Amino acid sequence: MAHLPDAAEFARQWEQVKAIARAAGRDPAQLSAAMYLTLTVDDDADRAAARMDAFLEGYYGAPPAVLNDALEEIGALLLPVDAGKRLGQ
Repeated sequence: MAHLPDAAEFARQWEQVKAIARAAGRDPAQLSAAMYLTLTVDDDADRAAARMDAFLEGYYGAPPAVLNDALEEIGALLLPVDAGKRLGQ
């Protein structure tokens, strides 16, 4: 069981990073992309999900539901930011 983002979302976000680099006068070809992937492998999907939830809670110190809510809030804050601009400007 994988934890987001999936490959399509990563590609979309990478395009945003490159656009921000261009807007800042930097060459996006000089950037390298990498994805940190956390996954759980198990024959039983429910058991895999439970194991992932336990890992996430232990690693981040908060239940996955709280983490997911926080990620959604952060995403909502970042969406209105124009490429190349910094928060607070």
